Amino acid sequence: MRFSRLYIFSLAFLLVLPVFAKKNKETNLKERVISVDFNFEKGALNTMFKECIGAGRANEGLRADWQQQLAYTKKMCDFKYIRMHGLLSDDMVVYFEDSKGNPQYSYMYIDALYDYLLSIGMKLFVELGFMPQALANGQ
Repeated sequence: MRFSRLYIFSLAFLLVLPVFAKKNKETNLKERVISVDFNFEKGALNTMFKECIGAGRANEGLRADWQQQLAYTKKMCDFKYIRMHGLLSDDMVVYFEDSKGNPQYSYMYIDALYDYLLSIGMKLFVELGFMPQALANGQ
């Protein structure tokens, strides 16, 4: 059922697209030309992009391919801080309860992730977020 809805939506989109394209051509808008002189420098480059990046969910940082891509990007862009969410979520296995209901804590995945980030020269912008399901009261 989901596939057929997606198929119908895609087909409808492709049928309607030429209508919008024609309408745009009929408006007689003048073409806008942007020229760039690479030898002219107007001012200093704003390097705010080198400060902090967002990296999605913390558990993604445990994957080898993610780590390789981050190390490459860090080398090319040299940003300083990294921020991610889900540090305390269930997929990081920080808190769980044994068969008798006793709390168990494990920081193994957080340690592995943070050790890697520090090893490539990253500074951590720590977000303490997402409560483990076993601690949530449902409200």
